[in-house]
Amino acid sequence: MEPNIITNRQLQAIDELFASGGNENAVLQKFSISLSKWKRWRSQQPFSRALEAKMKTLNQNGQMLLLQHSSWASARLLELCNSEKEEVSRKACLNVLQLNSETVEKIPPQQDDAGDTKTNLTDEQAAKILAVLSEDMSSQP
Repeated sequence: MEPNIITNRQLQAIDELFASGGNENAVLQKFSISLSKWKRWRSQQPFSRALEAKMKTLNQNGQMLLLQHSSWASARLLELCNSEKEEVSRKACLNVLQLNSETVEKIPPQQDDAGDTKTNLTDEQAAKILAVLSEDMSSQP
């Protein structure tokens, strides 16, 4: 019969699993758990649910951290479009285009009073991006 609750020891083992970077052997050693017992725990619903909940929480925390820094990263990427080093500028422009294509469907376009779509790019940044696009298009067969 499968237990319906998770023990404190199992919760500590899950916490240690993440603290050790997923090193199951370290968890087994630290808590003196046999491999067969570990496999049994992993197959039990309460343990697997607790493990999934921990993964979900950490994933959400990571997403929040990325969101908190996405404005800074985007601004830095746009700055790099103006780099004097041609390769840095080209790669930054391509990354801006890639990010834009990935998010364009997620965010409705903003429009100014005249009904034109707004952009946060400077004319110089837009020109560089267009130049990179033109360069890439001419290099393709």
